[in-house]
Amino acid sequence: MALDQFLLDELESAGLVAGRARLWTLLESTWTRESRGETAQLANIADQALHLARETRDERAEADAQCLVGRVLQAQGQLEAARAAFAESLAISRRLAELDPSNARWQRDLAVAHSKVGGVLQARGASWRRPGRPMNGLWRSVSRRWGQTPQHPHHTG
Repeated sequence: MALDQFLLDELESAGLVAGRARLWTLLESTWTRESRGETAQLANIADQALHLARETRDERAEADAQCLVGRVLQAQGQLEAARAAFAESLAISRRLAELDPSNARWQRDLAVAHSKVGGVLQARGASWRRPGRPMNGLWRSVSRRWGQTPQHPHHTG
């Protein structure tokens, strides 16, 4: 067991952290562990975070937890399952960003969610030149948001 998980368990057993505080502590600890290259080993924590986010009805945390699930699955080579988790994170992030377009944090989270979906599509071999162009939806979304046409070399509108 990692030290951060041990400390969190101790705080929880002492009744010092629960609910949303435990949720955000879990998410914060995973970012540290990811920076150490431990992403593939975080499945249990990702599941706990997702469960807590849903239990506490914290949509922003649920989007972050879905993104964490996606990163874990992608690190484990489960690209289709990762894509599904990233798509769920994207749907939540889009909903939050539409609720308050002036919230810079939610707009940033939406951009990150688009990036994660695009990254897993790229890892799966999606290409700008393939029929159907899976990334065209992203470009259309970006252009609607910013009111301009993206200047990608393969973009045809």
